[in-house]
Amino acid sequence: MADDKDKLIEKLQKRIKKLEAALKIVTTHSEKAENRMRKQFEVVAKTIPVPMIISTETGEIVFANPNAEKTFGYPPEEFARIRATALYANPDERGLFLDTLSDRRELSGFRIELRKSDGSVFPAVLFARHIDFDGQDAVLTIIHDLTEVMALEKQLRHTQKLEAIGTLTGGIAHDFNNILSVIFGYTEMVTESLDPEKNRLEKEYLDDVLKAARRAKSMIMQMMAFCRKSEHEKKPFRISAVVAEVVKLMGSLTPSDIRIRSDIRDRDMVVMGDPTQIHQVVTNLITNSVHALSDRGGAIDVILDQTDIREEQRRRILTPRPESGTYARITIRDNGPGISKDILDRIFDPFFTTRPVGQGSGMGLAVVHGIIRGHSGAVCVESEPGEGAAFHCYFPVIKEEDDNTKPETGPQSVGNGAERILFVDDELLVLGVYSKLLRGMGYRVTACTESRKALEIFKNQSEAFDLVITDNIMPEMSGRMLSKEILKIRPDIPIVLISGTLPEKNGGLKTTGIRTTIQKPFDRKKIQSVIREVLDAEKQM
Repeated sequence: MADDKDKLIEKLQKRIKKLEAALKIVTTHSEKAENRMRKQFEVVAKTIPVPMIISTETGEIVFANPNAEKTFGYPPEEFARIRATALYANPDERGLFLDTLSDRRELSGFRIELRKSDGSVFPAVLFARHIDFDGQDAVLTIIHDLTEVMALEKQLRHTQKLEAIGTLTGGIAHDFNNILSVIFGYTEMVTESLDPEKNRLEKEYLDDVLKAARRAKSMIMQMMAFCRKSEHEKKPFRISAVVAEVVKLMGSLTPSDIRIRSDIRDRDMVVMGDPTQIHQVVTNLITNSVHALSDRGGAIDVILDQTDIREEQRRRILTPRPESGTYARITIRDNGPGISKDILDRIFDPFFTTRPVGQGSGMGLAVVHGIIRGHSGAVCVESEPGEGAAFHCYFPVIKEEDDNTKPETGPQSVGNGAERILFVDDELLVLGVYSKLLRGMGYRVTACTESRKALEIFKNQSEAFDLVITDNIMPEMSGRMLSKEILKIRPDIPIVLISGTLPEKNGGLKTTGIRTTIQKPFDRKKIQSVIREVLDAEKQM
């Protein structure tokens, strides 16, 4: 019996040793697997490009990845000491977050405001789920900072709003130009019919009417510049020459208690554009600064330098969003009262102004935005109340040579004639006034308010006309379409296109056979000179 007992004990001891050996193997394998998984987790946590935090429901932070430390501004040792509630702009919202998570076990798209170590607040969206971490129930939270996304959304909304306003403005400008055309035409005809000696008072009244009409025309031109409908030939030029000229001009017009300081750091940059429009941009911005300093005096800095637009986009929100490349940056900065944040988003809106009634149209900055957008550039404004304002304007730099020295074309010849003209405009009042003006110059005019009817007239009498003048925007058939059909009948007929809003530059229109364009409203001398220029050129061909 004793031997059997000893044999049984020995047998059991051998089995125990085998179990111990197996357990040791299993344990070692489990530890290796756990270490491998832990290392994989650490790699993922470091690699993931957003903040990741693991915390207990009581608020203890047990893990934070490097991006969380970077975003919130806490070093690793501080993260271990603070509570999760310290990361919330409103600590009570931590409880709402946990309640929402407990109902679903997994949470996505939870919008909230979080707080950094320096006290600044930023918008975020949270993605979270319950996990087991180091043997305890914990909450894994992934954080997406929405600061840049919301800034881009704001920029998009602003751009869409300006585009909508631009479309509306273009339509209004076209209608106003038609109305002004009639006012200009009939006022000039009545003025010329009066005796300068006998009707001196009446002429003064009519001169005032023309002054008011010219002021309205100027306003409309600003509106057109805002919505990029005005036509300006672009050429390469040194932008430093324009900036220097504006600074010199504005310096002589500015009150003595306001200093304008110029800092042109690159004089060789060449941009493609209209120097007159760039002149207007700088003038409008300096004028705004002068107004801001009118009650207190101060200084205005005008800086021109070169910059990489990508670097600028990392520091500032630019509108419209520009293409990458090298840009000329014009900065106009003043030390005035600054711009309050509640109106900062509206300063580029047409007719928005903080000036008293009668002291500003509200088009200055809208025109600036429209011109810059028309030059494929960008603009941004930086301001804090009490700390002044800075406008940064960006224009793409090109490598072409300066074109400033090109000779300007001489003045247009003015004269009357006896040629026959087909005049087409769907606005009866406009058609009436210009037909009378042209007949007064000696021309034989066939007037027509319908483009299709005008086409039929031309088909039947194609050789009877020396010139066709047509409005562009008309129902049924536009001026361009009418011109195309007329040129099929008689390719050599000269055509002049008129409109309140021209679709493209003259160079592009000439490829269709149209000789030139006239922008409404125009006066007697303008249409007189254009007609003679076209007809005289035709005779020389």
